[in-house]
Amino acid sequence: PIEPEVLEPVTGIAAFRQQLAVEPDDHVTRLALARTLLDDDMLDKALAEYGELVAAGQELDDTTSDLERVVVSDLENTLAHRVLGDAYMKQNRLDKALEAYRQALGHLS
Repeated sequence: PIEPEVLEPVTGIAAFRQQLAVEPDDHVTRLALARTLLDDDMLDKALAEYGELVAAGQELDDTTSDLERVVVSDLENTLAHRVLGDAYMKQNRLDKALEAYRQALGHLS
């Protein structure tokens, strides 16, 4: 007899991406994906997911908190400073946003 193929359950990053393909506005899953990517040292991909959250104006407190930790550990990451600035703008924290944008610009030169 032929053995049926056993499919492994989809977990981690793949599971999050699969869920977001079905429900792109599942912001809690997007935050979990961003954090998992960050934990797996995929910073650019994590920042893209955080950027999606900021653009949607969702999960901003958690996103801002995570990004503040990123810029402390990676001071010269221009993209992290920019996304953090965008998050501050969405929260109407204009002074903090300007500071983040200045940090981003300072690392471009």
